[in-house]
Amino acid sequence: NGLLNIEGVFEHMVKNHENIERDVRFAVTCGGGSAKGIHLRGKGAEKCQEIPVKVEPLFLDQDNRSAKDKQEFNLQFVLTCSASWVSHPTHLDLMYLNRHFLVSVDPTGLAPGAHSAYITAHDATNPARGKLFEVPINVIRTEKLSMVPRPRVEHRETFQPGTIRRHFLEVPSGATWATFSAANMSKDVPGKFVLHTVQLLPKLVVRTLEHHKMFSLAENGEWQHSIPVRGGPGMVVEFCVSKWWANIGTVDCQYSVTFHGVRPSNNNMVMHGGEGIYRLDLDSENHTEEGQPEIKLKTSVQVVRPTEGKVVSLGGGTRDILPVGRHMYELQLQYSFSLPKTAETILNLGMLSDVLYESEMESQLWMLYDSNKRLLGSGDAYPSKWSIKLEKGDYTVRASVRHEKRELVDKFTDTPLMVSSKLSSPISLDLYSSHPQAQVGGKKISTVSISPGRCTAVYIAPLSTDKHSKGATLGQFLQGTATFAKDEAGKKADVYSFKYILPEGGKKKDKGGKDKDKKKEDGAAYEEAIRDCKIGWLAKLGYMTKEGQDLYTELCAAGGNLTSVQSARLNNIMTVPEVERDWAAVLEQADRVILSVDQAQLLAWLGMKSDARENAVEVKKEMDKAKLQLVEALTAKGEAMLEKGEQDKEKLLGLYTDIVKYTDQTDVKVFGFMWKLFRQQGLPAKALKLSVKQLEDKQTKDNEKVVLESLQALGWDHIVRFIELGKPARYPGEYQPF
Repeated sequence: NGLLNIEGVFEHMVKNHENIERDVRFAVTCGGGSAKGIHLRGKGAEKCQEIPVKVEPLFLDQDNRSAKDKQEFNLQFVLTCSASWVSHPTHLDLMYLNRHFLVSVDPTGLAPGAHSAYITAHDATNPARGKLFEVPINVIRTEKLSMVPRPRVEHRETFQPGTIRRHFLEVPSGATWATFSAANMSKDVPGKFVLHTVQLLPKLVVRTLEHHKMFSLAENGEWQHSIPVRGGPGMVVEFCVSKWWANIGTVDCQYSVTFHGVRPSNNNMVMHGGEGIYRLDLDSENHTEEGQPEIKLKTSVQVVRPTEGKVVSLGGGTRDILPVGRHMYELQLQYSFSLPKTAETILNLGMLSDVLYESEMESQLWMLYDSNKRLLGSGDAYPSKWSIKLEKGDYTVRASVRHEKRELVDKFTDTPLMVSSKLSSPISLDLYSSHPQAQVGGKKISTVSISPGRCTAVYIAPLSTDKHSKGATLGQFLQGTATFAKDEAGKKADVYSFKYILPEGGKKKDKGGKDKDKKKEDGAAYEEAIRDCKIGWLAKLGYMTKEGQDLYTELCAAGGNLTSVQSARLNNIMTVPEVERDWAAVLEQADRVILSVDQAQLLAWLGMKSDARENAVEVKKEMDKAKLQLVEALTAKGEAMLEKGEQDKEKLLGLYTDIVKYTDQTDVKVFGFMWKLFRQQGLPAKALKLSVKQLEDKQTKDNEKVVLESLQALGWDHIVRFIELGKPARYPGEYQPF
């Protein structure tokens, strides 16, 4: 009953505290492996079996125990068991070494259900000491299924509050989901029930195929629920039905379990976009099933390699030292990745996932930071539990793996990180009933009839667009689900994982190829490449250095279109920190850029609805470049005018009008001028609105500084104080320690 008799326990300890077994534990293993008991299930519970049992005595701190104690150790045991279907030796003489004995279990005469027994060992010289060890025995006998028209079992039971009914069913080969149906046969009494199902799979935790559901049955009401199952010889699933303990009343309930199955030829489906059409065979072993194949890709997964990795010894103090002075080693990995847009994100260290206490590693942990070193979240072994919504931007992940063997943690130095981002809308792959239809993109498959003994082929066509391949990194893939059942309950229960590996993105066709070939023939391309290289270096060299001035003079003397030259020179001047910037030089250089751009031609092109010319692509490229250079020059000129104390409102508003012809005022490229203009014109609230939007788009110290200046201009000191006090949390100096 879970209660402890303190007085009896104390008396037992006083009487037996000098016995040798006080410092001994008995390690019991069964079946030649590491099993702690005898468990017969499925095919193993249909015949009589002999199972070897090994018992080994182990002293506490046996490495430091004297040899005399080990040599003198000897116990005689009496073995007993109350179950008639278990045969075993009656005595066991045990010294300080392992001994084996055979246990015979005959489950053939047992009724369907769960049966348990224990072989207990008592000291033959003093049975009052109680049992010193035991061997648990469990036998699971399955119920017989009715195979016509489908594999199913049906029961009718009367349930009182707390009544439990357990049913063990052998899952037919080919079954992939089971439907539980319940009906209330009482006309005037509702009921509240609990359904608990478990199917054990080798080397997997119990929750892999475990489901728990609470449901209610109204008077004469019905309820259905489907769960995934794994079919095959010896596979057993348990359905446990119980009436809720606090639900008063007696309910007459009829319930059944029906097995269905549409099995694909491959449970782990991986399709490469470059391999063309992917074939999949569907089969149903037990009954004809109606199928409606559907594949949806829901997440984009990029594979990231660590940018940094180091092994740290944690033996500097007593905190991370194991008994007997064993040191602990920690592998610290750092990953960097970017998200192009806001998405629900899951981080997965595949080598360490889905195992925690079963893992060979001592511990594992990852911590996610934004570009400001602010901690956003952390997680460990189970990736699906740690979904985080991330905004567009750059992120850093730091991972920790610990073990007492340095050579073991060294093996995880190149462990990849998988970053799964949920797509804004799922992508459906096109499925066809024949290869020719998949080739030409003909009639898509809708529903199919899948009969036993005959495979039904489904052909999957690759994505028709390389939208998701653009910018894809090496190893990036799309992941989603595949369902094949037409029944809605089957679609929810029988779900498979599907991966689509992205091929390299297509390259843009160059419509101006003939002209470029002509340029290459006359050598002009060589001169243009040299000029572009010099312009690139002009933006890097200091504008006050002799090399920078000489290069600028040379490019201006060479003639041609000087917009790129003047723009590179302006960018060079603007790279100087704002407090040291020569605003007079900025103003002068910005005017040169503005004069070099043909604004009339640019505005005429922007006003065109469509460009049907042969070189439309090249023209667009040149115009976009000129527009960008002009906007940067107008913004730099405006900032320079404001910094030099320009008070002429008409000039400033005229410049503002010129800028909004080409871009929106919220564009990040014109932000530096816009907020300063609003502040100078006595519009601090408008400056605040603009700066807050910039801060939301990209949280940096510079953008926050602009927000604070706007708040101070409004006199909102309480908000300024609140933001200032929160800076250490938003912009930490270092990453948090593990």
